[in-house]
Parts: sequence; C-alpha cells; structure tokens
Amino acid sequence: KRKAIRKKDKIDFYCGAALQINGIIEQGKNSSLLHAESAAIINVIKKLSKIPEKIDLLPKQIIQNIARMKGNLKERTTSLSVEETLVALAIASTMNPATALCIKNLSKLDGTDMHTTHMPSQGDEEGIRELGINLTTDALMLNELYFRR
Repeated sequence: KRKAIRKKDKIDFYCGAALQINGIIEQGKNSSLLHAESAAIINVIKKLSKIPEKIDLLPKQIIQNIARMKGNLKERTTSLSVEETLVALAIASTMNPATALCIKNLSKLDGTDMHTTHMPSQGDEEGIRELGINLTTDALMLNELYFRR
C-alpha cells in the first residue's frame, strides 16, 4: 500500500502533523500537493466550519498552478507550505463560500497546539506563527544552516 501511495504522490518520505482544538485532534500528512501542517490546518477548519470531508476548499487547479510555478522557480518542494496555503485559501474564498466560511474560523486556531514528526519548513513555521499556533516536534535540529537554500 505504501509503495502505491509513494508512486501516486511521488514523495520520498512521510511526515505527519496533528492539531488539537476543543479536545479534538485532527491530523494531516504530506502529499504532492500540501505539507502535513497545511493538511492538518485545512482538516481542522473544515471540522470547525462543519464542512464535509469530501468538499475541497482549494480547487486542485489552483494548487497545481502554484506547484508548477514553484517547480519552474526551482523550489526544493512543490507542495504548499502553511504560508502558501493561507494565500491560496484567500484566493479560493472569492469563488467558494465554504472556503470563505473556513477562513473566518482561522482565528480560532490562536493558542492551539500542533505537533509534527519532522522539522517544519520556514514557510510552515511562519504561517503557524501568524496563526498563533504553538508548535512542538519530534525532530532534532541538524545545524543552524537548516533553512538556508
């Protein structure tokens, strides 16, 4: 199963994130489209907004266009960080009332706790900080050059 998922998403490793709010824990995992932290945040705001799982907040075309641009710019990864996901949600909210509703619930994440299995990227850390989410991780910092490109 893991081999099939790896082939489908074209990812080399698996990362997870969990976000706790109101005693409920929502999880997210990395994919070719989203970082694990982004997926967890989307799952939480959908639950807070009572949006069914099957409804996409971000049209796949928006994510794919951003990923294509990141690839053209030779970014290390084409999946969306939390910062990039927040911008994509803002754009999508103009076309999707469900996304607009979810954006209103982003402020409820202030003071919540997120845990990751890995070192978050700079774009994830910035977005998480902007949302006021407390972050812990199992990962060890390798050196001070971690975020250097």
